[in-house]
Amino acid sequence: MAKVGSFVNNDVHSGLTIACSDSYSTARRQALNIWSGSTVAYKGSILGALYIHVDTIAGAPTGITVRLTRDAAGDIPVIGDTTATLSLGVTTATEGNVTYKLDVPYFHTVSSVAEGTLYVFFKTNVAASTCNVKRIELVTVE
Repeated sequence: MAKVGSFVNNDVHSGLTIACSDSYSTARRQALNIWSGSTVAYKGSILGALYIHVDTIAGAPTGITVRLTRDAAGDIPVIGDTTATLSLGVTTATEGNVTYKLDVPYFHTVSSVAEGTLYVFFKTNVAASTCNVKRIELVTVE
């Protein structure tokens, strides 16, 4: 029987404190498991949106650049470097959020849970600027 309708999934990581600077680092990345518990040999989804909340903003960054990769080293990009505007808090200028509308089909062979993992790397877009990544959410649609 064919699937009817769409299924919206999200992988949320909150309570984080990952230092973010103006360069990528394998020490500053987050694993996102978009197909947790999958038992099928292949899987397809639409990568819908990525949300990142930050605090302790310093050095006046105006955006955050992200890269989603298949590997922990950051060498096999699924989504290449994408910068979104950093929206600062209304009452707290050292907190903010970035939203990335991806809307990209993603298909991958899944023989283990680890193969359903994507890694998000992030950096600020202004030299010598920093912040702490506090929450990351990736929304997918099957």
